[in-house]
Amino acid sequence: MIFEIIASIVCGLVAHQTRLVTYKMPNGWRNLVEHVIGVTAAYPSFLLFKRKLNGQGAEAAYWLAYLGVGMGVALGWLIDTIQERATE
Repeated sequence: MIFEIIASIVCGLVAHQTRLVTYKMPNGWRNLVEHVIGVTAAYPSFLLFKRKLNGQGAEAAYWLAYLGVGMGVALGWLIDTIQERATE
């Protein structure tokens, strides 16, 4: 289960990197595109967790996937914040 958690965190961290492109979009489009990217990034994690749970507990796989991806996105924001403060 550790591999799946780390993989979902990495998916979220990679998805967060799309901010370099989406920040240039108008606010409504940016919000929409970022949510689509987040859902798309969570799907492979969902499949990993579902396989680990032997096809049982799809609801648990869903929550674990989104929790891991969310942690990855939060980690991305933390890294951005640290980098911004270092350049001040």
